Amino acid sequence: MTDPATGTTGTSPPETPDAPASADSVLPAAETGCALVPGRRWRNYQIGEPNPVQGPGAFDATDALSMEPVVVCARQLGSSAEARRETWQLLENLPAGNLVPLRESHEEEGWRYEVTSVPGGSPLRDWIACHQVGVAEIETIVRQLTLLLEAMHAAGVVHLRLRPDAIFVNEAERNLEVMLGGLGAATLHSPASPELMPLEVDPYYSPPEAAGLFRHKPGPELCAWDWWSLGRVVQEMIHGRHVYGLLFERDVSGQPPELHARAENALLDRDPSAVRAGAVELLPDGTNPRLRILLRGLLASSRDGRWGSDQVLRWLQREHSPDRYDLPRDARLFVWRRRAFTVPEAAEFFLQPDYALEGQAQLFPGAQSSGTMLGFLRAMPQLKAECERVTQVLALVETPAWRTVPLNARRSAVAGLAWLTLAPSSTRPPLSVQRWRVDPSGLQEMLSDAPPAEALALAQALTTGVYRCAVEALDANAGRTLALLADAGFKAVREAEEAGWMGPADPGAQVRVLRFALESDKDLVARRDRLRMSYATNANARLATLFAADNPERASLTLLAFTGERAKDFGYITHAEWAQGRFVELRARATRVAAAIFWRRLRRVVVASPALLGPWPVFAAVWAVPLAYCVAGEAWMAAGLTAVFAVALRGGSHAWINRLAARLAPGAAPWTWTTRSARCAGEATRSLHAIEPPPAEPWPAEFQRLRREIGTLRLSSRPELPLRAPSLVEFWVASFVSAVAPVAVVVAMLVTAQRVPPAPTLVDRPATLTPTLAADAAELAAAQQLFEEFNDGFGRRPRGPLKAWDVPAVAPQPLAVRRMTASSPLQRAYAKVGAELLLDVYPRHGLEVTVAVPVPAGPEAGLVLYDSGARELVDARTFFVGAPLANRTWYWIGNRRVVYLGVPERLAAQISLAPP
Repeated sequence: MTDPATGTTGTSPPETPDAPASADSVLPAAETGCALVPGRRWRNYQIGEPNPVQGPGAFDATDALSMEPVVVCARQLGSSAEARRETWQLLENLPAGNLVPLRESHEEEGWRYEVTSVPGGSPLRDWIACHQVGVAEIETIVRQLTLLLEAMHAAGVVHLRLRPDAIFVNEAERNLEVMLGGLGAATLHSPASPELMPLEVDPYYSPPEAAGLFRHKPGPELCAWDWWSLGRVVQEMIHGRHVYGLLFERDVSGQPPELHARAENALLDRDPSAVRAGAVELLPDGTNPRLRILLRGLLASSRDGRWGSDQVLRWLQREHSPDRYDLPRDARLFVWRRRAFTVPEAAEFFLQPDYALEGQAQLFPGAQSSGTMLGFLRAMPQLKAECERVTQVLALVETPAWRTVPLNARRSAVAGLAWLTLAPSSTRPPLSVQRWRVDPSGLQEMLSDAPPAEALALAQALTTGVYRCAVEALDANAGRTLALLADAGFKAVREAEEAGWMGPADPGAQVRVLRFALESDKDLVARRDRLRMSYATNANARLATLFAADNPERASLTLLAFTGERAKDFGYITHAEWAQGRFVELRARATRVAAAIFWRRLRRVVVASPALLGPWPVFAAVWAVPLAYCVAGEAWMAAGLTAVFAVALRGGSHAWINRLAARLAPGAAPWTWTTRSARCAGEATRSLHAIEPPPAEPWPAEFQRLRREIGTLRLSSRPELPLRAPSLVEFWVASFVSAVAPVAVVVAMLVTAQRVPPAPTLVDRPATLTPTLAADAAELAAAQQLFEEFNDGFGRRPRGPLKAWDVPAVAPQPLAVRRMTASSPLQRAYAKVGAELLLDVYPRHGLEVTVAVPVPAGPEAGLVLYDSGARELVDARTFFVGAPLANRTWYWIGNRRVVYLGVPERLAAQISLAPP
């Protein structure tokens, strides 16, 4: 028959109570050739009565040399002789603290003889009868037996006869010490020969998978036999007798043969309404819950679900381990690293980020891998549905859309999805790929921790359409995260590549974009707002549009976050830079508008003022009339003054026009005597054509708007604003004067012709200035200028005129120093002289600044720092900077605030200190 629990093929025992002995069975009869006969001596051992605890062929004996009691066991040599020799050797090498000492072994005349000591103390069954066993005592005994069984199993040996009669208890100063005997049935659980092993089945202490069979499949699975036996021992300690005594209502301490069949039938769990094979249900109601948990773990009918050393030790440490007591006898579990899982439990376990890589190996085993989940599913007919689901998911590895994705990335993505299909729908955990959970924080961690190429490959695999559809059906949150990564992240990557902000072969930049795409909307908007606080716009038109948008889509926010990482590299313009540039634009536009207004208004003046700016024939004709009257009246002085006044008024007007034109329309041709009013219209048209876009408002209103906008700019230093639009009031006044003056001269001449006054007496007396008045004038001149008193060695005297310190106090700009060298004596002298020349125009009293003086230093210029207060150099080094400096500007050199005043004028021609 085939055992569904072990998968081995065995033969049921015959209906008679006694099964036929195998070739390796131990026969005590003398006629079989065994040298052990009660009452006789073998070697130095006096053989006594048979020992039922050690099994057939075991006899109590006495060592005639030491008079110590021993147990001698004889077994006939057969096919398993080599396995027994190795078992004995392994047992001898185990630590002897809790194991009955092995004295010696012999092989002679086809028999093997093994001698063991008789342990001190009481057999556990006797000790139970004399003590009230509590949880503490059970924990002590279980701990010692667990460690011993674990050591035996690790050495490759199984006990197979663990029962109370084989366990001996010593009480020393209230400490319990356990010693394990009954090693006659111990054997290798994985012998060299893969044939079925003949093993004796004791239904009172053997597990359900052994019931009905006398030949068993070798392997580590046999270790579960000992753990079931340990559970029976603990159960007996709790009840005070074997649980079958309760179940059969008889004393079974002697293991009556007539009850063997009934006991074996109880192990098969054939009656769903009856007590299970472990009979944990029969525990008293007052049993400690911890003991109930222990028995449910050790007495699970499913061999794969039964507790082992790991679970028992965790139980001793008050840690939780799941029990499989309710699983049927033939239930198979997936065992990984001595831990048993149902398929849903395995899915939940391997979906944890810490075990996702192990889970991938379970579904994509290597050529030499064995014992994987994939093999387990294929070997279990009852798991056919789960196997088909997993196979369909694993086939996604060959999806055409993944041709460019590396194989390992594909397998990682598919493995996580396969485990997700096996997880229970009610408690399905989130999707994990490799060691990262598929949620925004987990994927951000993946993009940060993994190498860029590997992270990018995983992201591409996860965002493939067919994969995302499969994930959304199982994990909605993971599906939304992958949709976010695909719709925002990879869209931003494509836009960045199209715009040339990253290369297609730059996985590091692509990964950074994807990492930003997984941030929350709040964080992305906060990044955009912080960027706006520092920068005004971008030199790139596309980025400037994204930057200025009020409600950009998520991909645009992602691009802003990515480019904002290196704002200067991507052309972001600070508010100060933008304000300065905007000021230049507005000032140029305002200047052109002012020029157009000027020319338009000037045309009106020219048309309305023929006596001032009209064509020269008209001008001459107008002024010829008063000149003629003066000549006629022989008023030669008046004629001369009139002519000079007319020419001066027209010449002054021309000069003023040229001055305004030079300021408003640089490069315009000068206004001459022959210039006519038509030029004004042409100049106004040219000025307006240079304005883009053309002004939508009247010119004066446009000019005022430009001035107001300039006033709102936040400039580090307020530069000169454009001129006000000229009103030409002075021209209108001059025009009025030029129109009235000829008439006034004519009227004056007419009046003079009627009344000729007496000629006045003129006295030519030069004006003189008294000393007192001269001193007052000198004091007045001195009061309007700035002087400073100083001592030049010949006495104190004023120095000047000087000007007040006029360098605006603005925030210094950081200055990058490329290198520094020790200043030469010539450089220090040059710096002192240059600093004195630069500061010579300012008062020295109260002026304490650090001046950066340029000094020659070979092919490039360096800076030496000079303290104006101490009139000494503040540093013995020469600083070299990469960029040219702006005159009259403050800078930071290290933590020192310095001002650069330019090159001293009197030293500018000499830029080297080298001898000529």
